[in-house]
Amino acid sequence: MSTVENVVNYTLDDMNYFWMSNGAPCFVANNWEVVDDICEVIESFGFQIYYLICDKATYKNVQTKDSKGVVTQSTSVSYAPSILKVVNNFVGRSVSDSSDPLGSNFASVEEVAQYTMPYIPRTIVDKLDEFFRLVDAQHHTESIVILTYDPTKEGPDGWGVLVPEQQNTSVHCKYDADSIVAIKPDEAMIVGSVHSHPDMPAYASGTDHEDQADFDGIHITYGWQKTVNNGATQYHIELQMGGTAFTLKPEDVFEPLFVSKSPDPEVVEWTQKVKKVQPLNMGGSATQATQATLTQTQSYQKMWAQQPPNSQPTTAGTETTTHKSFDKSIFLKELDSIPHDSIVAIEIDLESVMSADCLICSFPLELQAIKSGFCPTCDTPIITQDMGQYDIITMIHHYCSSRALDPNVGYYIYCVDEHNPVSNFLLNIKPQGLDPFAAGSDVVPDDDFVYEEKTLCCGVNLTDVHLCSCKKTVTESNIKEFDEAHKKRFVYQIETDCFNCINYYDVSCPSFKEAIVDFVQEGFTINDPIDVCASFVHYKNSKSEFDYIAEREYYYD
Repeated sequence: MSTVENVVNYTLDDMNYFWMSNGAPCFVANNWEVVDDICEVIESFGFQIYYLICDKATYKNVQTKDSKGVVTQSTSVSYAPSILKVVNNFVGRSVSDSSDPLGSNFASVEEVAQYTMPYIPRTIVDKLDEFFRLVDAQHHTESIVILTYDPTKEGPDGWGVLVPEQQNTSVHCKYDADSIVAIKPDEAMIVGSVHSHPDMPAYASGTDHEDQADFDGIHITYGWQKTVNNGATQYHIELQMGGTAFTLKPEDVFEPLFVSKSPDPEVVEWTQKVKKVQPLNMGGSATQATQATLTQTQSYQKMWAQQPPNSQPTTAGTETTTHKSFDKSIFLKELDSIPHDSIVAIEIDLESVMSADCLICSFPLELQAIKSGFCPTCDTPIITQDMGQYDIITMIHHYCSSRALDPNVGYYIYCVDEHNPVSNFLLNIKPQGLDPFAAGSDVVPDDDFVYEEKTLCCGVNLTDVHLCSCKKTVTESNIKEFDEAHKKRFVYQIETDCFNCINYYDVSCPSFKEAIVDFVQEGFTINDPIDVCASFVHYKNSKSEFDYIAEREYYYD
């Protein structure tokens, strides 16, 4: 049957298709063995731009030689599942890979791998290190073992190691898979492998990836270099799943390292001469909320979004970074403006600062100390940017309980901008006397945050959102993706007075609301930062700070 006849015999009802978010149709190209050109069929319905879900064919010319040296030309073809965009007009037709979103009819699924097995015990981790180093000392070669897990045992006790017969070189392992059959317990499952890279960094080479491509499980490389960290062992860990390798961290897989040692009695006696000085304010200090910004419900992360595109965050590998914009005298003055029994915490930006000096005692805070939730020297509470309001209050409440402190005092955080000292501010995260965990409390987890009751695009009540006829429905929940896209852009002109407006970074600001709608519906990002407009209302001319906070739920993300 010819292509023309196929075109005539097919109708749109015969096609399997759906509509993309941009309004173009997407056809599922299945069962087309009798059709010479599916594109001609679709274009016969009048479509000039459309999509195909199909196998993308890639052709490659191959030359081969026989034993007599005769060259033979052939063509090989490979296939990969793809979504292709087709554009057909007077000039011609193009077929290319598409990255356009499928539309609201499809679920949003993140590419991720989650390791769910129990930790590998430290005894096994250390034994393998000893084994690999001993083989290197004896043979100057790599070596490999197979990891097993017995699900009939409890937690980490299920882990086991099998050592196959192997013939290795300094850069490759070749083992006999059959040699482990006789020694593998019947209940045990093979769940991965571990091999060594003597005198080399720990990494997965191209050969390693080929070897583990069809071996779903956990694959670990041990490596060590005499010139790095005095030859300490390095680890590279990959979770191989469905043909894709996902890199994990040692703390994701290995049992946490606990050093259990009784202190020297003389050392204990020495500690009696050390007294702790109570930090500023009850329980700790370091992040509060200036009276001038108590009404600003935007977080430091939102301020960071306003840094110019060419600004570079301060980073520090193994060295610490002191907050250049922190003035302790100003900080102490601001503390006088809040109740003296309040709890104060310091906010650390993990994206721009991998280590920082504590604002209170100047102790160098490494990443581990930052994540612990308090300064190990002055006991100042520490919060990070990935914590929401509920997380912060819960953390400080636990901090108070563990130190026998009153949790019903005010909670403050002090936010410091490395690049813009004007943006430093104290923020009241919980008013004085409020028990956030009492029955009827207004404090709820971030997951229960209640957004504006109307759409931002056309003002339809969310209960009647089906009546929205806009190109794409926009709600206040879209602020999160707007923030993510504007991390390196100015949202507001920082030299204007917008920061003091009660509508700052809120959908009550007409320009901000319009920017979110344009971003969601058209993909536009802000090029000209928002300036002061007719809707400007200085927070001092509005309600009192505490009335405003109590009336409006603070969202911190």
